[in-house]
Amino acid sequence: MKTLAVYTYQRKQSLRRQKKLLSTMLLLLVCSIVVGITLFSDNVAVGESRLPRTIVVETGDTLWTLAQRYAPQRMDIRKYIKLIMDHNELSGPLLYPGQELELP
Repeated sequence: MKTLAVYTYQRKQSLRRQKKLLSTMLLLLVCSIVVGITLFSDNVAVGESRLPRTIVVETGDTLWTLAQRYAPQRMDIRKYIKLIMDHNELSGPLLYPGQELELP
């Protein structure tokens, strides 16, 4: 038969193990979130820039389809079209097959 002191001691030990397990799981969760954000983010570090990508326009390509294909995540397509036009000094949205464009 267990005495009250033994029962109390075992209960405290059990609670300590549960707290330790919970804190370890929380630490692992935080670490995995940080690693996931680092690996899967599409951001460039401050001070660095992306090198422009040169593409050749194919038949049927439009600024809209190119922007949908190459725009960074969470960027408005219209803003990216404007960036393409400004970067390539295009006066209008007309593209020609074989034309080379630099994508910012």
